Amino acid sequence: MKKINNEFLKTSHQFDTVIWVTVSEKASVKAAQEVIRNKLQIPDSMWQGRTEDERATEIFNIMKTRRFVLLLDDVWQRLDLSKIGVPLPEIRNRSKVIITTRIQEICNEMEVQRIFRVECLAQEEALALFLEKVGENTLTSHPDISRLSEKMAEWCKGLPLALITVGRAMANKNSLHEWDQAIQELEKFPVEISGMEGQLYNVLKFSYENLRDDITKSCFIYCSFFPKGYEIRNDELIEHWIGEGFFYGVDIYEARRRGHKIIEDLKNACLLEVGDGFKECIKMHDVIHDMALWIGQECGKKINKILVRESLGHVEAERVTSWKEAETISLWGWNIEKLPGTPHCSNLQTLFVRECIRLRTFPRGFFHFMPLIRVLDLSATPCLTNLPDGIDGLMNLEYINLSMTKIRELPIGIKKLTKLRCLLLDGLPPFVIPPHVISSLSSLQLFSMYDGNALSSNHEHLLEELESIESMDEISLSFCSVVALDKFQSSDKLLRCGK
Repeated sequence: MKKINNEFLKTSHQFDTVIWVTVSEKASVKAAQEVIRNKLQIPDSMWQGRTEDERATEIFNIMKTRRFVLLLDDVWQRLDLSKIGVPLPEIRNRSKVIITTRIQEICNEMEVQRIFRVECLAQEEALALFLEKVGENTLTSHPDISRLSEKMAEWCKGLPLALITVGRAMANKNSLHEWDQAIQELEKFPVEISGMEGQLYNVLKFSYENLRDDITKSCFIYCSFFPKGYEIRNDELIEHWIGEGFFYGVDIYEARRRGHKIIEDLKNACLLEVGDGFKECIKMHDVIHDMALWIGQECGKKINKILVRESLGHVEAERVTSWKEAETISLWGWNIEKLPGTPHCSNLQTLFVRECIRLRTFPRGFFHFMPLIRVLDLSATPCLTNLPDGIDGLMNLEYINLSMTKIRELPIGIKKLTKLRCLLLDGLPPFVIPPHVISSLSSLQLFSMYDGNALSSNHEHLLEELESIESMDEISLSFCSVVALDKFQSSDKLLRCGK
């Protein structure tokens, strides 16, 4: 937008007047009128003491006679141009109004005719911008800095604000040690880089602060529990939100509706993107991911509140001292083989141990000091054959996901988890559920045992138990038996819940 404005200033054009207005978060008709008044050079005698409507009339009477371009930068809510006094552009007056906004819905509310999504920069453009901000003197001060600058530019993932902020921070950094250290900080603690908090995160944070409500904000932070670049299925994400209690007091169908609405709101605010692989997936830009973690960690004041770790190898005791403070721990990666014995996690509410293909078991006593844990996701950990000892003591659990593991039996002690609302058992080998376990889960709303462990005639008791749960809203099942399928179809309750 600045470039467009500057081009008008230095080149000849067909417009009589070009006006730039920075609208920002707290937009007001009065502030916009003042900027336009100064550009139109309306004298004090025709301005002071006038009402807002009278000032709008004055602006309108001047602008209707001119061919103008009005640049409205950083619009956060609908602006009524007629209240400001701006004539609506039309074919006859050949005037233009251009707006920038982070919220796609603003474009609809202001009835724009053409929408251009400003994508992140391509790799070559991104590197060129980064090198420009670093400066020639720094780039030539050491032969390896050019190579390291490419690595730092790659971290920014084409986001201009990040490229400019990090590039400026590295200007005049002439030693290899400073560059190596900065790269390590970007990967682990990006906020430590000069300007990251004030010039980058706090600017991006406006989008977060303008979200609809606290639930939407919590849902946004939750997306950072997944690794950078991870494409999250919309339904899977919403099921986690349900397990976290973000939609208490409604059935699963209403919760899913609200969840999809929140995903659309986050995409419209440019805080989430559509996944590359599937339309029904979302992802986070890497810089937005880091910002979400930073916000979730109370703007960096409690860096151990949310721990997201990939490929740690052996998670030894000295590495888990920070777990005492954690409310969320998210462990991912093929390299995780071993977990510590009895970590003390008195604040822990959410635990992911996912896609850890070398992890075979949990140490005895692992769950003994996790009294508050509410969400447990062990999915896609294919060598895991038994549920961890002590899981039946997690009395606050509301969500368990054992999908795509090698677990073959649900322990009878699970029946103690009377707060459990979501139980996901998809893609499992032949699986045993002891009688009277499911029917004891009186709060269960969502049950899924799909794709892999098909129901046979031996599962008749499971159907009867699912049918007996009053709170049940949604059931997903596979069948390999006509008897089991007939039993399912003969129940109005099961048919209503079937997905």
